[in-house]
Amino acid sequence: CRGVSYAEEMRAPKDGHCRHRLYMGSHDRKLWAIDATNGKPCEGFGEQGAVTLYGAEGYVPGDVSNSSAPVIANGVVVIGSTVIDFARATTPRGTVKAFDTFSGQPLWQFDPLLGNPQSGSANVWAPMSIDAVHNMVYLPTSAASPDYYGVDRPGAGLYANSVVALDLQSGAVRWHFQHVRHDLWDYDTPAQPILFQWNKNGQSLPALAQ
Repeated sequence: CRGVSYAEEMRAPKDGHCRHRLYMGSHDRKLWAIDATNGKPCEGFGEQGAVTLYGAEGYVPGDVSNSSAPVIANGVVVIGSTVIDFARATTPRGTVKAFDTFSGQPLWQFDPLLGNPQSGSANVWAPMSIDAVHNMVYLPTSAASPDYYGVDRPGAGLYANSVVALDLQSGAVRWHFQHVRHDLWDYDTPAQPILFQWNKNGQSLPALAQ
């Protein structure tokens, strides 16, 4: 699944079990936290070290999965999804979910489609980026379904084919930039946003490249 993520959990006992953690998304749509020193699940995270990322929707592995590692900062772990493509008109929703890094308790979730029942996906399958200083997470979102056919999803679909900046603690939208409006060509955002300092007229500004 294209990597795992590491974080030191300051709420765990120093030099104790799961002070140093690896977080990963598995193909059966679970978010795991394991002890980075011995590979054992962190028992206090979710249920025996794992949080199930879907339930009553009826999805099976292959409908929704993971292709990129979760991102972590300031006690929050955020994970996107990979969604089956080109197989049906209405695909699973590309909901991004955030959890407490210590307990696995849900903190927030974000639906890029804003509840439009006639569409799906706009998921985040590429790696996300986090700015811990400004307490933000940046989502590179994909196209909405159906691919190549837009009648059932009128409007611009502002958070599909976009970079969406969310508040890391609440999941509230801080800003977004849509690079393809009402996409009919499956132009996903396929790469991780790059954060850098941009020098403008001698002033250094926090910037993002996509």
